[in-house]
Amino acid sequence: MNKLHFKIDDSTDLYSFLFKLGLAKSTIDDLICHQAIFINQKAVSNNQFLFYLDEITIERQPEKISIPLFCDPLQIIYEDDFFLLVNKPKNMDSLSSKRHYEDNLSSRVAYYYQKKKIQSNIHIVNRLDYLTSGLMIFAKHGLMHQFFQNTKMTKKYLLKVQGHLKDKEGQIILKIKKSENGIKRIVSPDGKTAITNYRVLKENSQDSIIEATLVTGRTHQLRVSFSFLKHPIIGDELYGSSIQSPLQLCCYSLSFVHPITKEHLCFTLPFNF
Repeated sequence: MNKLHFKIDDSTDLYSFLFKLGLAKSTIDDLICHQAIFINQKAVSNNQFLFYLDEITIERQPEKISIPLFCDPLQIIYEDDFFLLVNKPKNMDSLSSKRHYEDNLSSRVAYYYQKKKIQSNIHIVNRLDYLTSGLMIFAKHGLMHQFFQNTKMTKKYLLKVQGHLKDKEGQIILKIKKSENGIKRIVSPDGKTAITNYRVLKENSQDSIIEATLVTGRTHQLRVSFSFLKHPIIGDELYGSSIQSPLQLCCYSLSFVHPITKEHLCFTLPFNF
């Protein structure tokens, strides 16, 4: 589906309506320039007033893939005309990098797009670290990516940490910033606020399985937060884990309102710890 359709439920102007959806002014200007926005099937040449039940149509212009392709399986959890949801394996880059220029998740998605004749570049909605596994969304087209940036999303992670937490449920609030080496994040008074809600799901003899919900989305937020509590995530040598293991961290649940259909969606991976 290369066309997006919207119906006006309250009087407003075109730019205000599209701003509310999440589109940038430069994007709207470009769409108008290419005669890709229609009001009641008539191409728009400038901002116009919209009335109740007016129909807005936006044509998605074809995009070209700009990264290397890599033919390898994808675990697709869900797909529609607007986005692709996949389960990212641990120890895989989300994007092309010097370390994995071709074999990365985005290059696998790019190959899938080419195979299925999906005319979209790669647009990651929620990026995961190399060591982290779990659910990742790829928006099909830059327009959809902008819509998703305006979509509130609940992200839940499963993690296994060393030891047992004193408080079995709570909220962690820290100030986090990039360290001097540029890789590790540290707790610092001049950092950005990082907020995490958590609850202990299960305790084993020497470790705990935790569900953590991100309120903010800082780089390495969960890894820093539980290291700060002296309960590092198992396998996280960078943040103090003494156990050699793959990182026990998975984005296992995403829930949000579909930016186009307005359907409430919730996706959850099986409990695998």
